[in-house]
Amino acid sequence: MTFELDEIRAVLLRCSECRTEVSFPRIRWANLPERCPNCGAVWMQAPLSELNASENEATRAFKAVKAFREALQALIGLSRATGFTIGLETKDADAPAEQAAPQTQSSAM
Repeated sequence: MTFELDEIRAVLLRCSECRTEVSFPRIRWANLPERCPNCGAVWMQAPLSELNASENEATRAFKAVKAFREALQALIGLSRATGFTIGLETKDADAPAEQAAPQTQSSAM
C-alpha cells in the first residue's frame, strides 16, 4: 500500500510495556507525551538543557520524534510548491514477507 505524506492524519504510539495505543492527530503532534498514559513507562524525555552532553535513550527518542515531526510537516508544506510529492509504502498485510515491491527503473539515454 502506498500513501502520500499529507494523507497521514495521526501518529500512533504503542507502549512497549503495557501495549496501550494512543493516537495523536497532526494538530497535536507538538504535544506528544513523555510517558505512557496507562502504565507510566518513560517513552521520551525532553533534554534538561541544550548543553547537556550526556543523553539517555529517552532524550534521544524525544529529539528524534521532534525532528521527524518537523521534517514531516515541512515536507507536507513543500509538496504543494514542488514538482514532486513524497509517498510512503507499507507492507501489504496479505503479501508474503519476502515479496519485495516492484522496482521502477529509468534508463539514462
